[in-house]
Amino acid sequence: MENRRSRTDKIVANVTKWITVRLQWNHRGRYLQTYNAVDSQLVYRIRRDTLDVKTQYQFTRRFSVYLDVNNVLREYETGQDRGPRPSQRRVLTPGFFGGVNARL
Repeated sequence: MENRRSRTDKIVANVTKWITVRLQWNHRGRYLQTYNAVDSQLVYRIRRDTLDVKTQYQFTRRFSVYLDVNNVLREYETGQDRGPRPSQRRVLTPGFFGGVNARL
């Protein structure tokens, strides 16, 4: 049985004065979710590593645009193992989000 461990690392790079790129990596280890006296009925949450990319371009002091891509690696959003067998998986496809930021 593994311990539940989560970790998030961020790398921020100001490519130029106007461009910012941030890589965000998140790790969650496999952990026991539901206990049962029968080993084959133990339910574990699967491990997951995700990578998100966040970019921003600053036009002026007041206006910028951004583009974020979540789950670049196409990892499972959730999943369970029943004993040693996989029982449930749900894939989260990469999400693309963009917009404009305006400051008054």
